[in-house]
Amino acid sequence: EAAAATEAARRKTEEERARTEFLAWHDPATGLANKAHLKHQFVQAIAAARACHGSFSLLYFRIDNYGELVRQLDGEGITQLLKRLGERVIAHFTHPDDFGRWGDREFMGMLAGAPSDAKFRTDLRRVLNALCEPIMVDGLPLQLTLSLGTSVYPRDGESSTVLINTAIQQAKPVSAKDLGAPGTAEIHGRGSLAPAGGAPAAC
Repeated sequence: EAAAATEAARRKTEEERARTEFLAWHDPATGLANKAHLKHQFVQAIAAARACHGSFSLLYFRIDNYGELVRQLDGEGITQLLKRLGERVIAHFTHPDDFGRWGDREFMGMLAGAPSDAKFRTDLRRVLNALCEPIMVDGLPLQLTLSLGTSVYPRDGESSTVLINTAIQQAKPVSAKDLGAPGTAEIHGRGSLAPAGGAPAAC
């Protein structure tokens, strides 16, 4: 019995340690990579791209109707919404920790390549469509309205701080045109998808 109790205590300690380590790098509500983990991932990606003379893009997403959703749902409902959103979107990234929660209503991620690459544009539209598809919470189909900003290594900078700030500063509303078939949206500025005329998409 003493041996069993010791083993049980050891397992509990290991589980608590693993949980603590997980929360150090992940958002507790969604299980996505947190801000600290994303910053670490970006630094690693810069080092890898520099070594092979490659490029990649940082993506910044902001839920513009987050306040409206908070008023519509309780705390548990918002948690469900964000968790389901994360589960849906990470499938479109090479590694689950390439996408994560940056703030209450903000997310960041990275994709290989630059907006001038056809594959990048296709991959980005898949991510945007995953973000914009209605999410069911408590029987309600909830629609997100998003803004997107991008930055490209090394074109827009060679440090994670510069790339992060550039992506955030370049955020613009996602339009219905941005969600269309590859090749239908123009890429401009520092890598953002050009918003179509009129109101942003209720995406």
